[in-house]
Amino acid sequence: MRNRKIPLAAAATIGLATFGASGAHAQQSSAEFNRVQRLIELQSRTLQEQAQSLNALQARLRQLETEQQRNTQRVDAVVQQERAAPRAIPASAPARGSPAQPVLAGGDKVRVTLSGQVNRMMLMHRDGSGKLNTYFTDNDASSTRLRLLGAADLSNDLTASSAIEFDMRSNASGSAGRANANNNGGGTPVNGSFRLRRAEAGLASKEYGAVLFGRGSMFADGIANIDLSGTSIALYATGSDTYGGMSFANKSGPHRRGSDPTMGQVFDALSGWRDDRVRYDTPTWNGFTAGGSVAQGAAWDIGLRYAGKLDGVQVAGGIAYMNLNGQQPRNNPLDGSNPYWARWSEKASGSLSVLLPNGLNATVSGGWGKHHDDCCSTTNIATDDAGTWFTKIGYQASIFDIGKTAFAVQGGQSFNSYQNGDIASRVGFSVDQPISDKGIELYAGYEHLTLHRSGANFDASDVALIGTRIQF
Repeated sequence: MRNRKIPLAAAATIGLATFGASGAHAQQSSAEFNRVQRLIELQSRTLQEQAQSLNALQARLRQLETEQQRNTQRVDAVVQQERAAPRAIPASAPARGSPAQPVLAGGDKVRVTLSGQVNRMMLMHRDGSGKLNTYFTDNDASSTRLRLLGAADLSNDLTASSAIEFDMRSNASGSAGRANANNNGGGTPVNGSFRLRRAEAGLASKEYGAVLFGRGSMFADGIANIDLSGTSIALYATGSDTYGGMSFANKSGPHRRGSDPTMGQVFDALSGWRDDRVRYDTPTWNGFTAGGSVAQGAAWDIGLRYAGKLDGVQVAGGIAYMNLNGQQPRNNPLDGSNPYWARWSEKASGSLSVLLPNGLNATVSGGWGKHHDDCCSTTNIATDDAGTWFTKIGYQASIFDIGKTAFAVQGGQSFNSYQNGDIASRVGFSVDQPISDKGIELYAGYEHLTLHRSGANFDASDVALIGTRIQF
């Protein structure tokens, strides 16, 4: 093959064409690179925005989880506070309905709960005179009330607490009677319709015990009324809470007289009371808690309580001594917190209740009282020592799905409560039906009441009741 020479012009043309093609390709590559780079930047911004959104969602989720944990801790703390704080009256039955929910507090470290109940009852009384009176009352055994509880943890072991509680009792059962049978349900003259039950502050420690200061229960409050039968809301040892204003009638005419004794005068469980006081409860040890309180006027008490299980058997009880010598004797305390207690100079009482796993239960209560030497500017007050006893036998049956039905029969006597030689006797039955987890109870009861008094002759009385309590 012979070598052919390419003309210089042709070579130049080929070189220019090749250079132009290379430059165009470079420009095309640069544009593609820029486009890809913009896409990468756009995708990067999108990923960053999505990451920020995801982080925000995760932060919100953690915030919601923290709020949920805080609310749960608040509810748990309130329950623990109620369990750890000194209990004036051990519950006669487990609390029914939903637990109290926290409400808005003044600070994140303060827990506040609002709770209460409404308890209304129809009370019927036949006194032997041939007349039957019907009263629509508020049940003083567990009155209509509203409470506000506060708590703040000062350390892992120390909790500060506060309580404000009122009860609102239109036509209170403890004082409803002949005198106000036709008052259209207005507030009763002795007890009033609106009353401060608690206004107290306290410190509670599992290691050192609890101190309460202010208006509230003395240690002995309710010491004679400990009752695991599930029927205490209807009738328990202090029967005068349910029908204290009812009067006996004379067998001979006129049957009804202004001087007729009331149930609240002749029946007395000799239990404790509420007052403006300072109170101390020891730490609970194996179910036992000791304690005492000193009230304004130098009244004081001391006692021991127990609540727990022994081989599967639920047991609750207590005993206390009360000294009221520093109190001015009077026939009725000004606020009606425990009618007629002020005529006593000394009292001692206690109760014990046992609930078996099969639902059978038994309760006993008893007490002793010494009268003031000169009480209430009247010669009708007894001077002999007083005594009382009460017993109840019950059974809790699983008849309905809504909750166990509690039945009980009860009876008791009080001696020398108002006049020397008085013997007041009671016998009857009580029934309670809760609606589980709804905070609702339906209850009913009946008692036959008699009074033996030297130089007098009274007819027997019959009391029947039906009511409902709704807790919230």
